[in-house]
This record gives sequence, C-alpha cells and structure tokens, in this order.
Amino acid sequence: VRDRTAADVHVLITSQGTGGGGVEYTLKFIGLGRFRDIDNSLTFVAPQTATFDERRRGLASTLKLGLVRYVADSPVATKGQGNG
Repeated sequence: VRDRTAADVHVLITSQGTGGGGVEYTLKFIGLGRFRDIDNSLTFVAPQTATFDERRRGLASTLKLGLVRYVADSPVATKGQGNG
C-alpha cells in the first residue's frame, strides 16, 4: 500500500554479520489492523560464500514464509476455492 497506516502487516528487516563472515537477516512481522497482536520473527543466514542472488532469493523465501499466516487468514486465501 502507498499509505503505511493502511497496511495490515509491517515487515522490518535488519542484518548483522556472523562470526564466519556471512550475514544474518532478521525479519520481524508486525500485525496491524485486523492482524493486530499477531507478530512473528524469522531469521535467514546467508553464508560468506553466498552470491547477491542467493541472498536475495533466501530473503524472498523467508519473507513469503512469514507472510503465509497472514495470507491464510485473509480473503486472498479463499480465491480460487470456489468461495470468492
């Protein structure tokens, strides 16, 4: 959404280096509106040898995984099931 106050979920991503030279990404999912108080946190660790594309794909997969619980409880989940 263009207006963040209209969002149902905020995702904050932080990163920090690991002892082995990789990067650990923490994705914090913060539920808003109808998902208020439904929060979650996931991590993705990219090894030092990971390419930019491997990091990008890993982050995208982790983001998708974190959003599943919100999508499953939304009207989007019922589309294609003959209900909507």
